[in-house]
Amino acid sequence: MKIKHTVHQSRNDEGQFNIPLTHTQLCDVIYYLDWKIQEINDAGCDLEFPEIEDTLKQLQDYKHQLSISYNLFEVDRLK
Repeated sequence: MKIKHTVHQSRNDEGQFNIPLTHTQLCDVIYYLDWKIQEINDAGCDLEFPEIEDTLKQLQDYKHQLSISYNLFEVDRLK
């Protein structure tokens, strides 16, 4: 059985892709990435790809811009 996947790819001239995520999904990715980076740092290990910290910062900045633009809020994950 073949499964046909339809993926709309939107790529700009800088090689960036437009990947649709909900605000909640974006928050989940940021939360998990931050947690894993912190875990590695706390263990005294080096990141295999140190540029991931820049990626995390870019995601956090993007989330902040979206939150302001669309009046979104973050769900408290500790409850």
